[in-house]
Amino acid sequence: MSVFKIIYLQVKFLALQRLAYRGNNALNIISTTVYTTLFIIFVVVIFRNTDMIGPYTKDAILFLTLLGQISFYFITATGYTSAIKLAESINSGGLDYVFTKPVRHLPFVTFEGFDIITMLFDGFPVIIVASVINWSLLSFTIPSLAIGILLFVLGLVMMYSIVVSLGCLAFWTGRSKNSIDVYWGLMHKTEQPIAALSTNLVLASLVVIPAAIPVSLAGSIMIGVLSPNLLYTLFGLGSTIFWLAVLNIIWSKGQRRYVSASS
Repeated sequence: MSVFKIIYLQVKFLALQRLAYRGNNALNIISTTVYTTLFIIFVVVIFRNTDMIGPYTKDAILFLTLLGQISFYFITATGYTSAIKLAESINSGGLDYVFTKPVRHLPFVTFEGFDIITMLFDGFPVIIVASVINWSLLSFTIPSLAIGILLFVLGLVMMYSIVVSLGCLAFWTGRSKNSIDVYWGLMHKTEQPIAALSTNLVLASLVVIPAAIPVSLAGSIMIGVLSPNLLYTLFGLGSTIFWLAVLNIIWSKGQRRYVSASS
């Protein structure tokens, strides 16, 4: 059986588990909807007496919010849950069972917690944000969209790698819940007004807050607030490759440590 088939069955099983708790799903939808609605009201109030804040209009801010929510719910329902599950398996010894599977272990554990139901239910308010944006007031061009979408995808892969890497720290600490929760701080700092900065300061801020790559950087380029600079593209690609390499190194060293301790 291929790793993709096993992952598919695991995702299906987890989805059926989540669907069994309808009350909890409903409360999550209500909670995220209330939060999103209040944030939209906050943005509307801010722009009541002004048309722009720096180079950003109200609809530009809402567009960045849309990308921020998409990336947040996607990474939370995939990378974060997988990292938590991985850390628990390391701590309990359940990872032994994973190593008995005739599949590539890293792809399996990085997608084992893919919680598609949480992504769909908790991410429902994304529709609300998209519905209040006046899309006709946003300026899209093919080059900007192409570069922006590329950076958005690269940014998601990068954040996924960072979160799972945090989960791998459990190989050394036994538990890594606190380390994984660094993710929440990263994902709550994604919508930065980086277009007001110089190119060098933009890149410096993205080193400190990498989660802003799929949101602030990609979004600002998509709507024409930032030009589709080749340097930004190379930076996003380089950051993604770097964190993928970090994940593979941590996993390889941690796996060897785990196997030697178990034998």
